Amino acid sequence: MHGLFACVALSIGGPLANSAQAVDEAVFLDEAFGDLEKWEPLRFESIPRHSEYVIQTTASGETYLKMASDRGGSGLVLKKSFDPAQFPIVEWRWRVDQAIRDVDHTKKSGDDYPIRVYLFFEYDGTGLSFGERMRYRAYRALRGEYPPHSALAYVWTPNPVPSRIFPNPYSSRVNMLVLRGEAAPLGKWKTERIHLLEDYREAFGAAPPETPLRIAIMTDSDDSGQQTAAALDYLRIFAE
Repeated sequence: MHGLFACVALSIGGPLANSAQAVDEAVFLDEAFGDLEKWEPLRFESIPRHSEYVIQTTASGETYLKMASDRGGSGLVLKKSFDPAQFPIVEWRWRVDQAIRDVDHTKKSGDDYPIRVYLFFEYDGTGLSFGERMRYRAYRALRGEYPPHSALAYVWTPNPVPSRIFPNPYSSRVNMLVLRGEAAPLGKWKTERIHLLEDYREAFGAAPPETPLRIAIMTDSDDSGQQTAAALDYLRIFAE
């Protein structure tokens, strides 16, 4: 996926939700994918082919999000940001129907996944080297705003990886976390629940920045030139 970190900077400045706006102060998001009103497209200038995101309805009337990519890539970003300290738990149910095979995820040519759940921390300048701060400032001078400070990307892949957590080949400020690997069956729903603050500390060896957070979902296959398909049943963000 080319230039993902830079592209998100164009969309990350959404409003921060607060508990007064929420029906339940313990729950930030309870998305059953009856529609996509809460989401906006995440597209990339360098990738002309976009992924497809379609709401599906089962025979029993339940809805889910079906996604597919044919040598392309794009995503969906939640319009509102949230406070990760207040809502550190994220839970979802996902499924992969067609996997991406025989790629090396540590190389740019293999940075494709049937499904990703991304968490982006907004820039605040802490925990960055002098050189990194200069690059962020240069980007702001060109684009008008900072790219994200750092990100966690939860993925499902049948391909071998060096470890459960490893850096993205395009940016060391993004860490990939593999939740389902070679043994995960295709076409079967699986449920995940993560604590994003604990995962951040494990991935980066430091506390996350005290900045708003955005969440994105994505399927892409532009680097490998393959076809892939997956689904997301629900997505929830809530307090401990």
